[in-house]
Amino acid sequence: MQQWYDKCVIEKNIPLSRNPDALLFINLPNPVYSFANGGERSCMIIESLEGGYDKNFTYIIGCEKSRQAAVIDAAVGAEQIISAASDLDLHIKYLIITHTHHDHYAWAEALLKKLRDITLITYSDALQGIGEKKHRMVDDGDTMYLGSEELKFLHTPGHYPDSICIVTNGAVFTGDTLFIGRTGRTTS
Repeated sequence: MQQWYDKCVIEKNIPLSRNPDALLFINLPNPVYSFANGGERSCMIIESLEGGYDKNFTYIIGCEKSRQAAVIDAAVGAEQIISAASDLDLHIKYLIITHTHHDHYAWAEALLKKLRDITLITYSDALQGIGEKKHRMVDDGDTMYLGSEELKFLHTPGHYPDSICIVTNGAVFTGDTLFIGRTGRTTS
């Protein structure tokens, strides 16, 4: 068990004393994992990159087995995202935008231009157009797979009408629905 725990890449960069985008771990201090493929244990890779106007986070999440990855919010430069994914030996397949405030998709266009086979994912009634690339719109309750990792989308319009959260088996990525240490603002 300890060897499996040690090889899982778990969140390591969240400063708990500030209020950027929140990542809520459901089962800390355990690694983020899921059971897939007939009960076989797998590890979800999670890397955070801090940056942007409001010290937002960009998350790179990946399936340990398939090496497929998704970027959640493009709040840091495209080169930084691509480099971090490469360092983790991950292939970015999706760019998920939690809501269309500019600080969450500031680098989306640049990332979409550099990665030709990436699919953009937003809420179905996204308020801002982003990119001309492949675009998948999601609604409340939709699910998709990132390798063997299931992602479930929840529409959470309190902060902004097109806000979504991404639920995995072990973590919830909240955009600005929650901040670290407090709820998100509804004054946007």
